[in-house]
Parts: sequence; C-alpha cells; structure tokens
Amino acid sequence: MYSFGNVLYSVLTGQSPFEAEESEDAQELIIAGERPAIPISFQSSTNPFDRAMIKAIEMCWIHEPKKRASARQVQQFITAELERLGVKKDQ
Repeated sequence: MYSFGNVLYSVLTGQSPFEAEESEDAQELIIAGERPAIPISFQSSTNPFDRAMIKAIEMCWIHEPKKRASARQVQQFITAELERLGVKKDQ
C-alpha cells in the first residue's frame, strides 16, 4: 500500500517521490518515517480532488503497516469522494 501512495503522489504532482534523493538515501528516509513533501501548491489547494488525493496518499503512507489503510479502504474512500463530488461511474 505504501507504494500505491507513491503512485498517487506521482499522479497528483507529476513528480516521483524523493526524486532528488539517491535510492539508498530515500530508503533510509522511508524507514525513518519520513515521507516526500507534498508541494505547498497542493497542500494549500482548496480543490476537492486535490484534497481527496492527499488524504488517500496519507492513508497509504501511514508508517506502521498494521495501522496503514488497506487497498479496500483506499478504494472505498476514493469511490466515496468521487460520488460526493458528482463524478459518475462509466456504465
């Protein structure tokens, strides 16, 4: 699930998480509980899609795996947010 949060981060920001870090350095940061910074332009956004994406990313990035959201929980959250925002399912 942590990696899915990275995918969502890339979709949201257009950047790879820890893009400027060497792979080994990024791994050490992750193990230490650090997470990639979400750019301030997204943090301060009032766009409901941005807000929902950030929440989904945070659900995936909870440090302790047992407390981290499951794939089903993230899917349900995203589905509920899309419905709340009036996005219709393709039939």
